[in-house]
Amino acid sequence: MVTKEEPKLLHPEYDNFEKDISFDLDGKIVSENERVIYTVKICDLNRINLLNSRESILNDFINKLNTHFKSFETNYDGENFEICLEYFKVTIEEFCKESDIKYAYSLIREKSISDFEGFLDDINLNFEDKDFVKEVVLSAFLTFSN
Repeated sequence: MVTKEEPKLLHPEYDNFEKDISFDLDGKIVSENERVIYTVKICDLNRINLLNSRESILNDFINKLNTHFKSFETNYDGENFEICLEYFKVTIEEFCKESDIKYAYSLIREKSISDFEGFLDDINLNFEDKDFVKEVVLSAFLTFSN
């Protein structure tokens, strides 16, 4: 009896592996799928220049969210919530647009977007009232991510 050989490497056109990949905040690809782990290792997908690029994308986004929240906090008077959410609009729209596969490093953006609430739990938003910051940024994301 001849058995079919199972490939160790992922084939990017035929294998659906996106669900088995995640990223840490340092830009490292993380997975429990043996084929993903093997492919990452063989293709050196966690090499320093790729880690730096992916980490830079996340840090840039996080820094912009912090800057926008600072503007929000400065101008929010308790009644102009929706108006102050506008500070986040361009940043969120661009980040979401660049999660399209035609953009470099789209998967790290897609993964951050697909579990945005979890992403917010993991990142450092540099303000005392973490729950309020998370509520504001999540509201902005839900408003502008379409």
